[in-house]
Amino acid sequence: MRDSIVLDSSVIAPIFFPEEKTGQVMATLADKRFITVDLAYAEVSNVAWKRCMFSHENMKISREALTSCITFISDVCDVVPARDLILDAFTDAHTYSITVYDALFLAAAQRYKVPLLTLDTKLYQKTHRIENVQLIS
Repeated sequence: MRDSIVLDSSVIAPIFFPEEKTGQVMATLADKRFITVDLAYAEVSNVAWKRCMFSHENMKISREALTSCITFISDVCDVVPARDLILDAFTDAHTYSITVYDALFLAAAQRYKVPLLTLDTKLYQKTHRIENVQLIS
């Protein structure tokens, strides 16, 4: 049986929008079952937008990558509605001084008792004392 992990948006985005950490992300994801929060759709869409606006990536290329990313989230990940996690996320946001957005992914990991995988160094620094938060570095 494959181990499950929660992927935050910082881990999903580099799969489809290549960057320095893409290889490490891909190696870490091998043979895993993925869980994420529906917020990931908006967050990866924002990555695509930033690539067009600030890196001047071709909009057609970004849109194709975004389409693939959305398909991955929908078809490969178990997607948890934010509304099911929001009260736990609110508490976690306060406890760890993180945004509610980040806390949603943490709440999903805690609910399903699986690791949260992130590339977000600030999130990791604030939550690393939680056993299941893992940073790809």
